[in-house]
Amino acid sequence: MAANTESNLAQYFRSQTRSRLAVLGALISLLATGFAFILGGGFGTNIPASVFAGVTGLFINQALRLGSEERQRAIEFIRLFDEGDHSPKNDIKVFGEKIAEFGDITTDRAKDIYFSSEPCEAAFRAPLGRTLNFIEILGICVRNGDMNERIVQGFYIGLVCRAYSAAEPFLPALRNVDEDETHPVSQKSRPDLFVNAQWLYERWKPLYEVSDTA
Repeated sequence: MAANTESNLAQYFRSQTRSRLAVLGALISLLATGFAFILGGGFGTNIPASVFAGVTGLFINQALRLGSEERQRAIEFIRLFDEGDHSPKNDIKVFGEKIAEFGDITTDRAKDIYFSSEPCEAAFRAPLGRTLNFIEILGICVRNGDMNERIVQGFYIGLVCRAYSAAEPFLPALRNVDEDETHPVSQKSRPDLFVNAQWLYERWKPLYEVSDTA
């Protein structure tokens, strides 16, 4: 169910991005037409100016509407965080509880845990992956401008920075940088795994450190 939630979120924001790009493309074409009327003489002195003013006003209004949509998507993303028994909130809670049980974790210790066949440690792979998947989806949306960053940052900055920091020692194991054939998921190295989660953490970390010490 958590995988379905992540898939639905990703599909939703991809469709929103395609729609937004199509609208912006049409508006830019109209704006270019307005410039062409002015530069080329158009249909006279007054008509080109009015056409340009109308196109510019339409472009501004559409930009404002898109800004409103970005805010709405950010609010919707926050709402989905706490929805259902397998919500990202619950996954991250389980992840945090397991991390607390493990104590201080080095990269080598993280690899031992991730590769372990012990039921308790093997069961940790699911909440670890879902936590990073959630941050990855959030990173993709922020990076591509699909939602208002200030809104989601205000709600998620602490959670993202704490959760990613706790998960970071596991990334070499998850990415299988050593191309270990006993890897539980993939025998090949996957250096691009969770790169958007990493990008978001590195983007927000300085702001979180400032707010945490204020």
